[in-house]
Amino acid sequence: MRLMVVAALVALISIAGIAFPEVGMLGYIWFGQMRPDIMAYSDYNRFSMFLAIAVLIGGARKLSGLRWIFTNPFTILFLLLQFPILVSVLMTRLPSAVWPKYIPFLQMSLMALLIPVIIDTKERFKWLILTLAFSLGGVGFKFGAWGMFHGGVQFSQGVGGMHSDNNTMALGLVVGLPFCWYAVSLVKPYWAKWLFAIFTFTTVAAILMTHSRAGILSMGLQFAYFFWRSRRKLGILVLLVLMAAPAFLLTLDSLVRRMSTLGSPIDESSAAQRVAVLRACLQMLPKYWLVGVGFGADAFSRVLPEYLPNSGETQQRLVAHNNWLQMWLDSGILALLIYSALILSAVFWLGRAGKRQRQTAPLDSNVSFAMQCSLIGFCLGSTFASRTNYDLIYIVLASVGTWYNLQKAQAAVLPLPAAAVAVAPPPAPPLAMPVAQPRPVGLGRALRSAGRALDRPAR
Repeated sequence: MRLMVVAALVALISIAGIAFPEVGMLGYIWFGQMRPDIMAYSDYNRFSMFLAIAVLIGGARKLSGLRWIFTNPFTILFLLLQFPILVSVLMTRLPSAVWPKYIPFLQMSLMALLIPVIIDTKERFKWLILTLAFSLGGVGFKFGAWGMFHGGVQFSQGVGGMHSDNNTMALGLVVGLPFCWYAVSLVKPYWAKWLFAIFTFTTVAAILMTHSRAGILSMGLQFAYFFWRSRRKLGILVLLVLMAAPAFLLTLDSLVRRMSTLGSPIDESSAAQRVAVLRACLQMLPKYWLVGVGFGADAFSRVLPEYLPNSGETQQRLVAHNNWLQMWLDSGILALLIYSALILSAVFWLGRAGKRQRQTAPLDSNVSFAMQCSLIGFCLGSTFASRTNYDLIYIVLASVGTWYNLQKAQAAVLPLPAAAVAVAPPPAPPLAMPVAQPRPVGLGRALRSAGRALDRPAR
């Protein structure tokens, strides 16, 4: 029954997407992040492919908008990133491990690059932000509400797909948390405000219950961001404490034990393994620093045992547990530089844009701050995880490029401020005609005039 409902929704969105490609794009993003098919206990299916085909068919009439890909630095950098990744794929000695990861990445890249082409108005972009908030907030609600209803739990698995385990799901929820937070101010109906407020609360609970150390640290950094950006700091501080307190108290003992391992990582098996992998990665760099072992981390996991002592004791797939180092070892130094420039420049520009918009367009500033906070959380969280092929972050980065285009177009049509407009001086008033001055009257003349007036006979 659940699968039939999901299939019906996908069919409706696909049909609507052919007529209205922006609807198809939003449906594609919703499906990829919320994964309703997995929630419906469906095995392998092609629902996402049907949605992508509908977007491509519907977007064909917007081919003139392809120029928007080249009018902002962020999608240009994303395009440039494709070249070192492709080189690493072509030069790998393990093609069977690389191509299965590269093909889905290439398909996802095509869909991400269509975002600035299809989402071409601020109203549609607001719906894009709300779609991200609803999709990721829905996952947070499913796990957070369920965990609190059962008195506090510890999740070891995620929803599936790109969020298959507790760490990857925590990182996805960290990326989605700012969208839920700022979505409250972007919607007008009170029921919608309450919906996103509840999603924010349950997403915080879900992140805590994953017991992901990277996810919890990243969420703490985002809490500091919310406090810093707020004008009512005391009220926001109280609100943040109230949001985190229930889930924290329900999982206090296990959460404290988990976070205490940060003080002595060698004593904890998972953290100790990460330290050993990091040392092996540093030994791999002299050989693979230029083009890497091959994109996708699977080739890396096959080469790593050559540098890892006692590698035969474990059969699990090992990764670098550092996204920046993973990109370097997978695709080379050029890929790392472009990837870092793409994310960090987006964070920097969003901060400037949000600050500039705060006085004139507060809602626009909230959109900028939502994306900036999301990327900041990802930067910290991915320092302890390998997410080089993570579709969500590339969707957010393509959205930043779209937002850049929309802000640039708006600035081009707005009138100049009064201080910048040259105002012609008012014309000078006409010169007044000279007026004859009265003759000065002395005392003697005044007395003689008075005497003549008295001598004059009365009529």
